[in-house]
Amino acid sequence: VWGYAPMIYVFADARPASRFVVPIDTLSGYLAGNDAVLEGRLDTASRINAEHRRALLDDLTTSRPRHIVDTAPGDLNHWGRFDLAHFPGLQALIERDYVQESVVDGAVIYVRRDRMLAAQVAFTRR
Repeated sequence: VWGYAPMIYVFADARPASRFVVPIDTLSGYLAGNDAVLEGRLDTASRINAEHRRALLDDLTTSRPRHIVDTAPGDLNHWGRFDLAHFPGLQALIERDYVQESVVDGAVIYVRRDRMLAAQVAFTRR
């Protein structure tokens, strides 16, 4: 689990996949509770730290989480303005290593390709 979505942590019953659980502003520019950011009236791009983004990708590459949940399409916790296109490295990781498994309340759930393939093989052997 990565990011600020405690309800997902509870349902996933999983440990964090990265040390970046809450420092969301240096990864995304999102300032929680700041209406100017949510409304697009404040540019926070200068808050983004490229090294933090690289460290996050390193963490996710090393820990290889089974699932990644993209809450932006469902605008959970106001993340609608921060879709994957804002995170090219994360988007590339997801496109390379994950496939869409399902959509719940607008949130897209991705599963690691090797886990999806293993599940398909196990199912066809039954």
